[in-house]
Amino acid sequence: MEKKYFPNVEYTARSQEIIREELNEIMSKRTTYGVVKSGSPQFANTEAALSWVLRGGLEYFYELDKQFLGEGNASGIPDIKADYFVNNYYRVVNTIEYLCEIWKLDLSKIKTEEDELLNDLRTLIVHSGEQVNRLLSGDFNDYKDMQLGRIFSKDDHGLQFDFIQSKYDYMIQIWADKKSKSIKKSNVERLTNEDEEYIEINMYLCYKDVKNAMLYKIDSFIHLANDKLEYLKNIEKLPEQLEKRIVEQSDFEKLADLLQNKKKGGYTIIENEHHWDGFGLKKISDYVNSRFGIDENVKKEVNMIIKQRIKKFYNEFNNKSIDDEMLPSLCALDVFSEHTPKIKGEHSYNEKLFYLIAPKFNTSNRDVCDRVELLAKFTYDASNALGTNINLNNSIDDVICDYFVKSVEMNLKKWRENECNSDTAIEIG
Repeated sequence: MEKKYFPNVEYTARSQEIIREELNEIMSKRTTYGVVKSGSPQFANTEAALSWVLRGGLEYFYELDKQFLGEGNASGIPDIKADYFVNNYYRVVNTIEYLCEIWKLDLSKIKTEEDELLNDLRTLIVHSGEQVNRLLSGDFNDYKDMQLGRIFSKDDHGLQFDFIQSKYDYMIQIWADKKSKSIKKSNVERLTNEDEEYIEINMYLCYKDVKNAMLYKIDSFIHLANDKLEYLKNIEKLPEQLEKRIVEQSDFEKLADLLQNKKKGGYTIIENEHHWDGFGLKKISDYVNSRFGIDENVKKEVNMIIKQRIKKFYNEFNNKSIDDEMLPSLCALDVFSEHTPKIKGEHSYNEKLFYLIAPKFNTSNRDVCDRVELLAKFTYDASNALGTNINLNNSIDDVICDYFVKSVEMNLKKWRENECNSDTAIEIG
């Protein structure tokens, strides 16, 4: 006979509510961070179902008691509690392994000796009645078949336990037959027939150790997932060493490269078309710096407005406490909101400008105007509001750029006029 003792697992479990809350946070963070960066797709329904299993498993193992295998198998069939236990064990283990696979977590970091013993117990109970020729724990390779023998409960069969074993709640017998004539020597105590044609192994279990082992495994998985998400959250940050270059040079191409694989920042790819509000700002920046006839003060003001917004966006992007929806907007309508005029029907124009009139303005592509009437109406109303004409002899993107540049130009003009009037009033006074 070989005697196997389930290890004594010392673990002070955190409250069920705390672990469940952390699991909920992980599922939420999974949506916010790391789906693209971790290289793993998000299977919303699959992950929701798996997390539901994990919640149920957490509750089950928290409430595990010393009768978790029932009254034994005197009838030849394991108690229904034993089936319930091994199935719940298997569900939880499979769930953790599958989540590690789709979240690309290192499962080996939470593998334990207890895993092998519990998996063997599950194999013996579920597959009793068919040939079992491989168990994970112990050296049983010389035996062609291993079967579940008896399950003894200490409460019902106290005499089966001596003083040393008295802390255990169950003794599970494993009966095995030899596979070949070559038997490996072992230092473990075995009770066999003279030629070692068969062997009997007694496994001793204490419910507290089993309970602690499973809660520790679930908790270890939670920590592993949290560590990975924290790592992904950190690599979501933009490199500080590039901030000066990107801001001072208005390097939108580099900023776009940094953002396109991140969850924050508003960069999306739809049907192979790259969408990001920064592309609109880049078009304005290129327009104002490449056109002749634009006043240098206007160029300077437009560039300053854009750089200030890029700097603010960059800094707040790296602040972990600021969510994506709270980041400074790179939409030109927001960036230049203090300069654009009040246009008749402005609310509808704000909705239509980048949706119907110039839908590709905030993409990496150039727009082609097939909405002539809408564009003409916008330029007419915007020109009236500005008090100057917007140049229609341009591409649709350039018309939009001209609108924002002219808005800054006219606002500076008004500011200078007000300043002159103020100085004149002071002189007269």
